[in-house]
Amino acid sequence: MHMMGEEEFDTFYSVSYSSLAGQLYAMTGDWAEAQQVVQEAFVRAWDHRSSFDLEAAPDSWVRTVARHLTGSRRRRGHEPSSGLAGQEPVRFVEALRRLGDDQRHFVVLHYLCDLGIEDIAAETGVTIEAVRAGLARGRAALAVARDGELPHEELVGELYDFANRNAHPRLTAQRVREQGDRRRLSRRSATVGGAGVLALAGVVVVALLAGSPAPPRVAPTAGHPTGAHRVAAKQSRS
Repeated sequence: MHMMGEEEFDTFYSVSYSSLAGQLYAMTGDWAEAQQVVQEAFVRAWDHRSSFDLEAAPDSWVRTVARHLTGSRRRRGHEPSSGLAGQEPVRFVEALRRLGDDQRHFVVLHYLCDLGIEDIAAETGVTIEAVRAGLARGRAALAVARDGELPHEELVGELYDFANRNAHPRLTAQRVREQGDRRRLSRRSATVGGAGVLALAGVVVVALLAGSPAPPRVAPTAGHPTGAHRVAAKQSRS
């Protein structure tokens, strides 16, 4: 596996940011949120850069993390914005709003990311059959929404043109790496701290046990070894 260095990551970030933001915009319908989650996903990508190979579709890793971040935001009560202030709506995104989450996800991965059925299944963690069914339903619903017009190069190109014009990363690549480094140090500190607490708790328990008085010794009675009379007593009460 080839782990990317700083220069390779910076190139990956500059080349891929706008397209990934456009893909997340299509998935979420919220342009501001799409940029935010993609930015954070790149921070985590640098933090976990040993987890993926530069030659093995790192954009899939970033896209998956960004979508999970979107789900977390929605569970915390974040409401997506309904449109773009001062701009014409992107037709493909407006049509995708009519689809369910899974259908929209499959359609975006297929038409915007050029992924086949098997690749979509691998990225989403569902079965090939589920992808086929969801993609078919999504295409059918989208055809109705577009008056019979399925997604094609014009609609996809319009979305990517919008993303290229309007995607303005808040952080430079260097700042993304710096935040990723801080995040990694924070995770390591938390891990070491947690291990230290567990170790300290173990020492305290051992010390308490060492300082506790021994249980009283019961003298054996005639004809019974130590402890046997207690078993007999329990049996006699039953």
